[in-house]
Amino acid sequence: MSSTNAVQTLNKSLSELANLLENIRLEGNLNEIEDSRMQKLIESVIRLYVAKIQNDDEYQITHKIKPLPSQVQVTQTETAMFIDQLLKQMEIEVFELQMWRSMR
Repeated sequence: MSSTNAVQTLNKSLSELANLLENIRLEGNLNEIEDSRMQKLIESVIRLYVAKIQNDDEYQITHKIKPLPSQVQVTQTETAMFIDQLLKQMEIEVFELQMWRSMR
């Protein structure tokens, strides 16, 4: 499979996956999702996002490529809960994050 075909297949699959995930969330079948598979998905998404922003220049990173769509459906509370758990697991303190942000 060529790189172009792989990207096209990925784009289609990502749209389908997003729809499936939303349906499962709405149906409440959350306990049926294997934790390890969800964790692997989150890890892959983070790594893909970071690779994409590192591939662009500084202007693109800061102003163009946002992690969520412009019509955000994730609440601030959901975002805070996710980020809190991620920071805890990775042993990153909020002040360390602020220091990193101030260096950019």
